[in-house]
Amino acid sequence: MSEILRRLEKFSSSDEDSSLDLSDESVSDTMSELGLYGSGGGVGGNDPKVVKFLRAAHTGDAATVSAMIKSGADPNVRHRLGWTALHAASIGGHYDTVRVLLDGGATVDMPDEFSTVYLKARELGLASLDVMVTREDEFSDNLSSRSSFKGCTALHYAVLADSLPVVKLLLERGASCIAENEYGHKPLDYAVPGPMKQLLEGRVEKEKQLLKEKLAEERRRFPLENRLKQHIVGQEGAIQLVASTIRRKENGWVDEEHPLVFLFLGSSGIGKTELAKQVAAYLHKNNKDGFIRLDMSEFQEKHEVAKLIGAPPGYVGHDDGGQLTKRLRKNPNAVVLFDEVDKAHPDVLTVLLQLFDEGRLTDGKGKTIVCKDAIFIMTSNLGSEEIAQHALQLREEAEMAALARNQESDMVPLQISKSFKEKVVRPILKAYFRRDEFLGRINEMVYFLPFSRPELLKLVEMELQFWAERAKQKHGIKLEWDKSVLGILADGYDVYYGARSIKHEVERRVISPIAAAHEKGNVKPGCNIVLSAPESGIRMVVSDKAGAEHHVKFHAHRIVLASTIPYFYSMFTIDMMECRQKEITIRGIEPECLESLVNFAYTGKITITEDNVQSLLHGSSFLQMKEVKSACGRFLRKHLSPQNVLGFKRVADSFGCTSLLDACNRYLQKQFKSLVDTDEFLSLGASEVHDILKRDELHVQSEEEVFRALMSWIRHSVEERKAFLPDLLQLVRLPLLTPQFISDEVGTEDLIRSCHRCRDLVDEAKDYYLMPERRPMLQKFRTRPRCCKDAAGFIFAVGGLAKSGDSLSTVEFYDPVPKRWEMAKPMTMNRSRVGVATLRNLLYAVGGYNGHERLAAVEAFDPIAKTWTMVSPMICRRSALGAAATNDHLYVCGGYDGVSSLATVERYDPTSDSWQMISSMHKHRSAAGVVNFGGMIYALGGHDGLSIFNSVEVYDPQTNQWSFTAPMRSKRCRLGVAVLGDKMYACGGYDGASFLKSVEAYDPISEKWEIIASMNVARSRVALVANMGKLWAIGGYDGTANLSSVECYDVETNTWKIVSSMCAHEGGVGVGVIPIP
Repeated sequence: MSEILRRLEKFSSSDEDSSLDLSDESVSDTMSELGLYGSGGGVGGNDPKVVKFLRAAHTGDAATVSAMIKSGADPNVRHRLGWTALHAASIGGHYDTVRVLLDGGATVDMPDEFSTVYLKARELGLASLDVMVTREDEFSDNLSSRSSFKGCTALHYAVLADSLPVVKLLLERGASCIAENEYGHKPLDYAVPGPMKQLLEGRVEKEKQLLKEKLAEERRRFPLENRLKQHIVGQEGAIQLVASTIRRKENGWVDEEHPLVFLFLGSSGIGKTELAKQVAAYLHKNNKDGFIRLDMSEFQEKHEVAKLIGAPPGYVGHDDGGQLTKRLRKNPNAVVLFDEVDKAHPDVLTVLLQLFDEGRLTDGKGKTIVCKDAIFIMTSNLGSEEIAQHALQLREEAEMAALARNQESDMVPLQISKSFKEKVVRPILKAYFRRDEFLGRINEMVYFLPFSRPELLKLVEMELQFWAERAKQKHGIKLEWDKSVLGILADGYDVYYGARSIKHEVERRVISPIAAAHEKGNVKPGCNIVLSAPESGIRMVVSDKAGAEHHVKFHAHRIVLASTIPYFYSMFTIDMMECRQKEITIRGIEPECLESLVNFAYTGKITITEDNVQSLLHGSSFLQMKEVKSACGRFLRKHLSPQNVLGFKRVADSFGCTSLLDACNRYLQKQFKSLVDTDEFLSLGASEVHDILKRDELHVQSEEEVFRALMSWIRHSVEERKAFLPDLLQLVRLPLLTPQFISDEVGTEDLIRSCHRCRDLVDEAKDYYLMPERRPMLQKFRTRPRCCKDAAGFIFAVGGLAKSGDSLSTVEFYDPVPKRWEMAKPMTMNRSRVGVATLRNLLYAVGGYNGHERLAAVEAFDPIAKTWTMVSPMICRRSALGAAATNDHLYVCGGYDGVSSLATVERYDPTSDSWQMISSMHKHRSAAGVVNFGGMIYALGGHDGLSIFNSVEVYDPQTNQWSFTAPMRSKRCRLGVAVLGDKMYACGGYDGASFLKSVEAYDPISEKWEIIASMNVARSRVALVANMGKLWAIGGYDGTANLSSVECYDVETNTWKIVSSMCAHEGGVGVGVIPIP
């Protein structure tokens, strides 16, 4: 698979020629018959002996397993779907079989390669239902078919099976207690309270200690200096100073009451940030929380101290926490980088002084984070010009001294003199920081010096090697160069911009000319580019793979080619010169490709692989062979990933593969979040980024993701791309961002603040919140939420009522792939009139009625672990309540406490597991509809025990205030409410006289409700959700009976259709949607 990622952008013509011999001689009998690419053999396509071995492990047949191992069976053989015999025996709790496998050489910590049913099915080109059935029949039917088990070891499965004997056996044989699966979960995370959990907890601590000792030994054998030198060119003095200081810390030779503090000084692009990253990588391995980077240019104003440590009580953003304190709380011994600290406001430095002095920090909530084991690194360009000039002078003196001693100048180490530090650098620092105590808390000031000539040559070579690898992977082009080229490019070094100036020089003088030649067709896949340096400039010589043309001859029948290949049909039926020739030269198709296509003309069969799909697609397009071209498109669709979808899209566009192009467009919309993290996205041109950002169907949780993607692309090459920012920022739907995000992140971005057109767009977004009356004047697309119709989720129906009217704990879910309802883990208690919402991919069941009393209890369902967990109860008991989530909090509105309808509202913080009362609604509302729309909480209809309402209230989390908005056309209680696209929908309910099947939609721009198509059935107590670009009305009560039926609304056709009914509920359910992993 890796090969296809490197080569798929290489689609173009080859310089090799092939010949077809069209004599009437018979085609060689050695022509192979090849089958079209496929998975072959179905899910059960393993060798029969392997199947028997795995089945024996699954069923616990220890005798058969033992006999087969003695006969030579591999104990670590995998099932085609990814698991091993040891995994199967462990999940089944088969102690004897596990023991036999371990005795036979099974690897105790081998990870499972089975992900989810859907991902595995796509990976192997199989039907998901076949994979699910195989998983259940041949492994276990007690595990979720939607969860990923990739990375799970035998110990994970033994714990999931709750088999203490097998767990003890695996531990005795060396199983790791700290091995993590794809979700980062250890076996202990799946253990239930009891002896097993106690056993694992003890082993985890012991194993962590052993791991700590092992890491210490590795650090002794491979010191920090060696690692840093692998990633950083030059800076020997800086590396030595940082490494020796950290080594003192590791070995206990530091003041443990204070954290380590460094100040990195030097020009831009010289390795300061990279050194900080590598220190974090060395100390914290792959722990992403081990490195915290803060751009201090974002803290230039006095009030932005709150962004660092969190806003104080009563201020906007108090509950969100600070950027530093929130991340430090996760990892108090992290490496923290304060980038460009000289740009921060002095009040921020006061906070840092407390942090550096005491090793502790108090956030806006009054909580203290102790971080004495952290390492704090500040970078600054203060004095960089003076440092650079001094270093150049030192290097010149070193070169003269080396020349006098007949020694290489780069062998002479440079030392910044104490006099220079005290008389030149310190006054500059003191003038900015203004306090000696701040400078006094810095353990080491580390000086980064300009690169020497040998270091520059190394930088140039590294940059050329990067582009050579990119050219090979993306375009199939080989790039080579003479040593003389390195010197010419090194001359472009600017001491004030460091390595960045080398990068720009290579791009300007080498890559830009190659890109221009590639665009004109002068540089094609398979060619070689050799760079050389004549007397002036850089010369580029392009040749094919071997510098000469190649000829390969094939034999075929003229009539066969004409009858099966349209290209030859046109050639032979029109009076063209080739129709009379015995031999025809075909240019631009690789010989192996042409041979395969000619074979297809005879046999109707062809094999498509990762190695040949690119040439086959080009060849079949050239020869107009639609069947092969379509097969290539299907092959590529199966192998789409965030890393290759943009390349595949270009290929599809180049060759007119409409189905592949459509698949690529849908995939990049659905996987936008993963796409923007790839190098391919960062390498796009402005027009391609424009095409992506303008799409309505990008699958994002909020518009923040789109803004950050744009800024990431801009920052990848700021000088070249900042001119495109105004046009591209128009495509970010700024009014859909929260006011806090607009103020704190968008409005403080330097590139936006310095651009008049960008500031106008920010002001327009602010006006959207400050002056609602102007909203109709905004361009509608900027306030239209994005909605990806291909993003599917599982619809969970929770609690509700049985036919008898009793409350239920039952839970079922609708799987959109097989289009049926299936049972899920029941709740821990019965609940009807329950509030349901999803937050952080967990399903929350809130309050309700158990048949005896109203509930304050709250529980959350984890679809991965398939477990319900109790969380903190609400402050008030509530049934017939409404629940919705926004801004990483859960909101519960109104309801009935057994005495009266409620107006109170509570907010749940999952991080602190606590509830807080917030502003109450203007009306007491029971059986109302509650939903998140554009970051606001809407409460629709309901009743107060006396009257049924059509009024609508909206809550702004930023101001903590409720206000009325346009009322619905009909009074409704027990209604269903959901948001789809840029509209909010209300359906069904009861108006005091009749049970309703009418539906209305709200447009926030016009602030008006409109009637749309009615449901097929009247439904009170109906649940409404949006999924896959449609609305789903689930269950309810029609006036005579509770309903298990479900209807689906298509916005484009304005029609409702009856779909699969629930299998275990009779109406009154709470409903939530969890995205499919």
